[in-house]
Amino acid sequence: MTTLMLPKFNFGTKMPLLTKKIGMNLGIEYLVRSGLIKKFMELPCSIFVKSSSTKVVITINTANTGKKYCVRNWCISSCREDQPIPSMLEYIVGDSDLHHDSSVVLTGFTPLYFDCNSVEWKRNRGNNGHPMPDYVYEDYFHKMLSPLSHHIKKETFLWDSFVNTYLPSIEYMIDEEVPHHWGRSSSSRGLIHTRQQRLVEKNFKGVWRAWLKWKKFMLFDTVPGELIFMKDYN
Repeated sequence: MTTLMLPKFNFGTKMPLLTKKIGMNLGIEYLVRSGLIKKFMELPCSIFVKSSSTKVVITINTANTGKKYCVRNWCISSCREDQPIPSMLEYIVGDSDLHHDSSVVLTGFTPLYFDCNSVEWKRNRGNNGHPMPDYVYEDYFHKMLSPLSHHIKKETFLWDSFVNTYLPSIEYMIDEEVPHHWGRSSSSRGLIHTRQQRLVEKNFKGVWRAWLKWKKFMLFDTVPGELIFMKDYN
């Protein structure tokens, strides 16, 4: 009997830190380890990073000249109440420098954990041994690269900094409406933030307009930068 030995892939790097969860999407790990994930970057792109005391949002978009990018570092932790959007530093970075430039890979900072999804096993089982249809594959592939759970996590990250600047008392306003059994899990925090946002939209119009600006400039529906630049931060 001949034993089939699978090849070992060695990309010369440690395994990236994908998530706090034990489960891990091997498709995502392969894309990150091989560097192929870079090919899936969509613009505009944002990376949410933090140090022990500071949060920064890095946004990347096309520049007006040549094969270059406009990189902005939004200082969300130091934003003042009288500012409609946070202060930022702007850089022009060449295409070949993007994944190691100091304006993109910030020293002393770590990206928000990427919340990866896995394809349901049953979705690949009852198909009579045939590949799933293209439209199903494309849908799952998109959800793998850009999961809704990670988008919610980024919005929560941004919202926490936003209300800390403009309306820090909102935690006490909403606490009376929050059942005690909700606790402070990630899912319950999402529900609490939803209630907070409804309260702000209804009663604090100026603050709500500022929030819409924060989202416009820093929160995008593209493949998360935390995934695209994961290997560069390890």
